[in-house]
Amino acid sequence: MESSIFITDEQYEIMQWHEQRRIDKLKELKNIEINKEWYFLTVNPAPDITLKDFMKTIQKALLKRWITYYIFVIEQRGENEEELGKGFHTHIIFNKGIKHCKVVTEMGNTFKKMCDISNFHLFNLKNIGEEEKKRKIEYITGTKADDAKHLKQQMDIIFRKKENLKSYYILEDGGN
Repeated sequence: MESSIFITDEQYEIMQWHEQRRIDKLKELKNIEINKEWYFLTVNPAPDITLKDFMKTIQKALLKRWITYYIFVIEQRGENEEELGKGFHTHIIFNKGIKHCKVVTEMGNTFKKMCDISNFHLFNLKNIGEEEKKRKIEYITGTKADDAKHLKQQMDIIFRKKENLKSYYILEDGGN
């Protein structure tokens, strides 16, 4: 036994309107995902990794042909002279360049000897858009909003001077 449901023209128009809103929202979400042309990577190497080896690995990661823009910093977590250099790590912003899955694979393979890349506290790779890129650049090069991090930032300056590091490193050939 078949049953039929009848709707009025007005009900049909309302359904069509809602369906079009849903389609528009999906297109908007797809565009947001497509327009994420940047990455923010934080790497916390294992304690037995030397700063020299860590810097070599960062350079190896950023020399990939598809990377046309990057900016990175080396930070540490020490809050006094005795802890200076303890917990050094990097924050890197770079362009997408290739498919997301290849970025994840290539960066993971590059840093797998530095840390456990399956642990997001040690290896954290995020795909970000233009506005987030601007915020992240301010985060890594400016004064942190969190007052608790100001002492560490002062110690970063001392650490960088002692280790002959720049406050940040940048390549802008193809960047915005």
